[in-house]
Amino acid sequence: MPKNSIRRLGILSLAGGAILFCGLWRSAAAVFQWDANPEPNIAGYYVYLGPSSRAYTQVIDVGPETQYPLTNLNAGATYFIAVTAYDYNRFESAFSEEVVYTPRVDGVTARALGFQLSVQTNVTLRFPVRAGQKCWIVASEDFTSWKQIYFIEAPKTGEIEYRRPVTASDREFYRVISSGTP
Repeated sequence: MPKNSIRRLGILSLAGGAILFCGLWRSAAAVFQWDANPEPNIAGYYVYLGPSSRAYTQVIDVGPETQYPLTNLNAGATYFIAVTAYDYNRFESAFSEEVVYTPRVDGVTARALGFQLSVQTNVTLRFPVRAGQKCWIVASEDFTSWKQIYFIEAPKTGEIEYRRPVTASDREFYRVISSGTP
């Protein structure tokens, strides 16, 4: 199989019908889509997702499909996505070009929470939660790529405190995000 056997990929908004490389039009579900490999012995494709470039934590076998719905991703966290093709012997192609995707915080399926931040010897974030509420903290050094650094499903109503040591190289921006209704 040629090294560049995956030709085009992107994120397709189901509502808008246009190829997008970041974000979504309105709050429609996103679909990762690519051109089919033209070789006759292609049996299927693997979709790779991860929190940083070429550091994939999920591999999904989508069979012969040439698209994959991007669901169950935490809004506000950045994902790196690539695809490979495989033949009937499960020989796999090289990775496609990588797409960087950050599901947006739309205020409906996910919303930003207010939080208190203090920095001394530790970075400390405090935020209110309700029992069963799913919350995560994302951090960025450049406001472009957001790495998820914390996740919790609140065991009870109250306040969550996230704390980590400050290092000399720290220059991070934070967001606290919650899924569903408050």
